[in-house]
This record gives sequence, C-alpha cells and structure tokens, in this order.
Amino acid sequence: MREIKFRGKSSKTRQWFYGDICHHDGVVSHISQHPADGSMVIHDLIPETIGRYTGLSDVVEYDEEGFWIPNSKVIGNIHDNPELML
Repeated sequence: MREIKFRGKSSKTRQWFYGDICHHDGVVSHISQHPADGSMVIHDLIPETIGRYTGLSDVVEYDEEGFWIPNSKVIGNIHDNPELML
C-alpha cells in the first residue's frame, strides 16, 4: 500500500514541508512531521500551497496533441516564483 503524504509552504520560513495534513475547525492549515524521536512537529502553512506529494519529480510525458522543446528546463513554480506568471 502506498503512503499518502502532502506538502505545503511554511507561512513563517517559506520552506517546503512534507508530512500528514492536520484539520482544525474544518480548515486544512498545517502539516505534522514525526522525527525519529517520536515527537510531533506542526508547521503553519500558506493554504494555497498545500497539495498532495506524489514523490515524482519533473516527469516528461509524450502527448500527441502537444509538443516538446529540446534542451528546455524548469525555472520555477507558481508558489516560489509568482512573477513568472503572465
């Protein structure tokens, strides 16, 4: 069975954190992590950045209706680089 994890960006440090989603009063706003010592660490997150973490990174798929540009690279994402949005 695959373990489902989530990720979100900290509202304080702007770092990405990965772990389990915590609900409080119907609002998803933090991720808990469980370090090796068994304690629980909770991080307050920016709600718009919370998403399911798949563990995959930059997978390129062929689509007959799309195109691919050789030698292209990923330069950012909408959460870390909002200025890249048109």
